[in-house]
Amino acid sequence: MTEEDFLEEVAAAEGELIDDYVAGRLSGDERARFEGHFLSTDARRRQLKFTQTLSRYANAPAAALAAPASARGAAARTFGERLRGFWGGLTPALRAGVALAALAVIVCALWLARPAAPQRFVALTLAVGAGDRAEGVRAPGVRLPLGADALKLTLTLPEGAAPAARYRAELQGERGRAEEVEVVGQDARAVTVVVPESRLARGRYFLRLSDAGGDGRRVATYFFDAQ
Repeated sequence: MTEEDFLEEVAAAEGELIDDYVAGRLSGDERARFEGHFLSTDARRRQLKFTQTLSRYANAPAAALAAPASARGAAARTFGERLRGFWGGLTPALRAGVALAALAVIVCALWLARPAAPQRFVALTLAVGAGDRAEGVRAPGVRLPLGADALKLTLTLPEGAAPAARYRAELQGERGRAEEVEVVGQDARAVTVVVPESRLARGRYFLRLSDAGGDGRRVATYFFDAQ
């Protein structure tokens, strides 16, 4: 394979990745990660703008391109042909710059496609009201740092409580404001929530579980200490 063939393949791979972005075929998370990495330099933003311009031209209605025969011929060419024509008109220095940008895009694409690392949890089961100072019972606790990515709390539902279709959980420290935490599982006996370690500091925490349905009723309150 010659150097020119290699550079053409790199340019084609770059065009396909950016075309997926321009066409909206990336998921929300992939778009955010793509923008955070690929668009980190002015050169890459110019490259994306160029591709967006070509994409708009390639998808323009036939009437907008109707003109002399030469213009109609240009409109009939495929996106790949126009890209190759553009590539052929670049100087060696510009080709080298585009090739480096393409390699960066490929590395970024591989990074986006890599499987996410599994999360590590510290598990804790909480009963309704256990640890309420008014009851005089010591609250369950965890030690910081957790040595894991998050705290997974299993919230035992009150006996005889009517189950909800969906639950909402809010976590609040003794001197902080309530913040919603992710509900990752539920059944007839318990609800499971996850609290990232980054949201924990030493102190007493209140976790309020409510029905996320129509009435928003409070189901139960739970307590635990981070030590």
